[in-house]
Amino acid sequence: MQTACNRLKLGGSVTLEIREVPVMKIVDDPDFMALVQSNWEECANKAMETAKPDRAQYQRLQDCGFIKAAAAYWDGKLVGGVSVMITPYAHFSRMGACVESLHLLPEYRKQGGGLKLLKAARKLAKDAGATGLYVTAPAGSRLERLARLKGWRHTNTVFFLEL
Repeated sequence: MQTACNRLKLGGSVTLEIREVPVMKIVDDPDFMALVQSNWEECANKAMETAKPDRAQYQRLQDCGFIKAAAAYWDGKLVGGVSVMITPYAHFSRMGACVESLHLLPEYRKQGGGLKLLKAARKLAKDAGATGLYVTAPAGSRLERLARLKGWRHTNTVFFLEL
């Protein structure tokens, strides 16, 4: 399933690789929890209390075809990833997609690795038949600023109601 492989040279002979992978390849990677923790510290909704990935849920989503993923590797080490939820929009008789999670360790961002992950997310959504891809960003984040700079269409504002 490693159908896309983009290489981004960051210096020396080592490159950042972006590969489409089954989401379970990311979840089962020994470096996954370090990535989750970094994401949590930087941009998680603290009302969720803590990051506790549910491996069984990821497996079910993958088995049903509702989640697609791409991973960023530096010299074979997992340093980032993006997961995309693929969902039917019954009201519109179309498929849609939403970035469920996007993170690249800070030290790998300066050379465009995050943009490569977003490009992979767009391809995953398109290949799954989605009409478009929703990308949410924490308010005031680098991703929000990037989206505005790139001219992405601002369609919705997301609010969180704690229950």
